[in-house]
Amino acid sequence: MISSTPSNGANDVAREGDLVLTFSAALDPTTVTKGTAELQSVAGAQSIVASTSGKDLSIRPSGKLLPATSYKLDVSTQLKGSAGEALATAIEATFTTTDGAFQPFELAEQNEGKATEPQIAVAANGDAVAVWVQQVGAVAQIWANRYVAGAWLAAQRIDAGAGVLAALPDLQLGMDAEGKAIAAWLAGSGDAWVSHFSATTGEWQAPVLVEDGDNAEVRLAVARNGRAVLVMARLTATEQTIVAARFANGEWRVLGEIAPNDLDFAGNPQVATDAVGNAIAVWTQPEGIVASRYDVQADDWDDAPTAISPVDARSTNAGIAMNASGAAFAIWSQDEGSEDDQIRASRYVDGVWDAEPTLLGQSENALLRSIAIDARGNALAAWNDNVTEPGFTRALSRRYTVGAGWGDATPISEGDQQSFVFQVVLDASGNALAVWAQFGEAATAGHMFAGRQVSTALQWTSTPLSPLPLDDDTVLARIAIGASGDGHAIWCGGADDLHADIAASPFR
Repeated sequence: MISSTPSNGANDVAREGDLVLTFSAALDPTTVTKGTAELQSVAGAQSIVASTSGKDLSIRPSGKLLPATSYKLDVSTQLKGSAGEALATAIEATFTTTDGAFQPFELAEQNEGKATEPQIAVAANGDAVAVWVQQVGAVAQIWANRYVAGAWLAAQRIDAGAGVLAALPDLQLGMDAEGKAIAAWLAGSGDAWVSHFSATTGEWQAPVLVEDGDNAEVRLAVARNGRAVLVMARLTATEQTIVAARFANGEWRVLGEIAPNDLDFAGNPQVATDAVGNAIAVWTQPEGIVASRYDVQADDWDDAPTAISPVDARSTNAGIAMNASGAAFAIWSQDEGSEDDQIRASRYVDGVWDAEPTLLGQSENALLRSIAIDARGNALAAWNDNVTEPGFTRALSRRYTVGAGWGDATPISEGDQQSFVFQVVLDASGNALAVWAQFGEAATAGHMFAGRQVSTALQWTSTPLSPLPLDDDTVLARIAIGASGDGHAIWCGGADDLHADIAASPFR
């Protein structure tokens, strides 16, 4: 080999474009077959197409490479010259891709009235779908928009025909590997509705009623293969339980109760899936946080949920994250009888939860906490700490590394303003994105920020996202990341309870 583009050991390599190796003699294209060249990163093998042109071997990745990620290109001795020339040894070349950055925000919605509860999902090519609750006069509606080729399109209503929204619609959104999305929400007295988005046509389908009546909460998870799971907290005067439904082969099916129906309380459900649709749901029962697993092959949930928090420890507000291979982490707040809640986490691998959950930190108010997991099973937890500095809230994070465990807590934000983290996400190689709000001492007139933490460093870098005024009672933000590592932050901002817009900022 005479040269390569990029050169061996190069940094800040563009994430798109061919990789080219140049040799001293013309190449025999018949020796370029599957396995002649391989491109690998910590996230696994990258699909490629190899071809020759004269002395050049070109490697074209099937999609955009992950940002801030080290790759290794291997070329085997199977490659030969047109006259039979052979490589003395296999070739190995390494390079690291350039990182992305948050771009200037754009308004995904600017209708009259108040827009709240934004949710966003990002496709592998960086396109995105967003949904939110739009106040139109005295009526609340579900609206959606698409981010395509670097721009937001016209927003549209997607809940027509589903009846009046519930007082708390509990809007949810998920997306599969092909960019097909599902939105879920509550209407009427707690009816669970969904609408499906086609990436091919760019259209939302008419709403479908999945489960009628008396649901107080709904949570949605969508797998890469298009399967989906809904879990709902049903709270009535005579019944408090968790109900589940699943989507497969083009239809929804209600699977019934997955929690005992004689509980004093069952609520705060969360759910996540692996690549093929196996799922884990977590929720709060009187004895603490419990988990139940859905098995695709059996098309059923565990016979009984598994307790993952200490019994009678007053644990609430669980979250769950699951990777493609089925490893998972749960996070929750735990009241040990003091003024401060403990932030606890438990790992699920090979069918078993940790025997003893890990104490991550403390907070007087643990409602805002988040957990994410990457392809290798490493995790990132985030929460708002107001115990270390009494009277001052700062967003913190901790990383879990397979084989090493949990690292130390790291501030997500710096400076003298209080910060409240909403969500953290990880790409397949473990690089993190976060979104949070920062407020002055009066906790008003805040601004939205996003952060970046690459997997090889602990330090977060922050980017101010928006000059939109943030009222403490109206602010809400979410962030999502696609298979290529491109992401999108979305938030609602407004100066009062009567008007709030939806703004979004892409990371690429």
